[in-house]
Order: sequence, then structure tokens, then C-alpha cells
Amino acid sequence: ELEKREVATAYLTESQIRSFLRNLPKTGMAEVIQDLLRLQFLTAARVGEVAGLPWTEIDFRHGIWNLPAERSKNKQAHRILLSDQAMALLERRKEESISPHVFPSPRTSRHVDTSLVGRYLQQHRETLCAPRGFTSHGLRHTALTQIAILGYGKHIRDRISNHKDNSVDAIYQHHEYDEEARECWQAWADRLDALGADNVAPWKGGRRHGS
Repeated sequence: ELEKREVATAYLTESQIRSFLRNLPKTGMAEVIQDLLRLQFLTAARVGEVAGLPWTEIDFRHGIWNLPAERSKNKQAHRILLSDQAMALLERRKEESISPHVFPSPRTSRHVDTSLVGRYLQQHRETLCAPRGFTSHGLRHTALTQIAILGYGKHIRDRISNHKDNSVDAIYQHHEYDEEARECWQAWADRLDALGADNVAPWKGGRRHGS
């Protein structure tokens, strides 16, 4: 179940997604922050999980981000099946990296602090055409909202967001939906590409993938 704070989070409409993607390079934000926001958008992960990402959690051979329970906000391990776009971003950063962190701090030997991400977003909110009150958590809400519009049902969205289903059915059901989740992450990344391109038609929704 979503936390109250999460429910109140501002998210982006389709037109705002377009503006966010197109204007992100115009903000002058450090590339490490821009890439962090892009990966968070692509994966629908929490900002702290992305900011603290070490290279050791990325399985480049199989295209998987293995988030351990101790780094997950809800203390549940999470296997993120990376889209082609997410892999390309990580491979580009890896080529240039001398840090154990995917998103190293520009000032310390640690990873980027989430408070810095928040300050950048607040500073450039108008350029990004984001609504008042928008935070990095809004990228997660936006991704999951758009994934629902693409036609993916609750069980897939729960798999993508690492939300635990405490229903009786879930207790007796152990299928992890990896194949469906990988398809979903890729479909969402492709949709982001389309929204970031010029002359994209409005999205009318996709086929349904369960409930």
C-alpha cells in the first residue's frame, strides 16, 4: 500500500514529461544529476536507491540491477530488469568512471547526496515545466502512472515498484513476473524516447496486461 506521503506527490502529465525530457539538458545541471534523474525515470526506483547505486549491483551481462534488501527503502531485495536505454546510460557512465559509485559526488568520495538532487530540481523547476511541489519522487509516480496507461496491471506495477502485496492470493502465489516486468520496463523506456522526440502523437493507452 502506498504511503500517505507518496500519494500526495506531484507528478508529470504527458505534456510535462515532454517538457521535462527536452529541457533537462538546458538546465545546466551537472551531467551526473541529469543521468541520475534519467535512470530514476527509466527504472521507477526511489531516488535514494539510484543515488547510492554502486557498480557492484549492476549485472551488465544479464542487464539486471540487483538492489539488496539493506539498500531498499522497504527492506525488500529488488531485481530491476534494465531496458536497453538504461543499459546504454550505465555503459556510457562506466566507460568514464573511476569511482565505485555510478553517480559519484562532485565534492566528496561518496555518491551524490539526495538533498543535492532535490535542490537542483527546485532550482530548475520552472525550466523543466514541473508542477509546484514536484520532487524526484514525482518521477517514480509519473512512471508508474504511465505504465498503468500503457496497460500493465497492478501485479506488474507492484513488481516494477517493489511494493509488497499482502493479500491472501499473494501469499500462495510465487511467480515473480520477470518476463512481463522486463517487457514493461522496455515499453516504458520506449515510450519515454517517443515523448522526448519531436512531433510525437498523444498516447491513447495500450493493450491490457492483467489487472
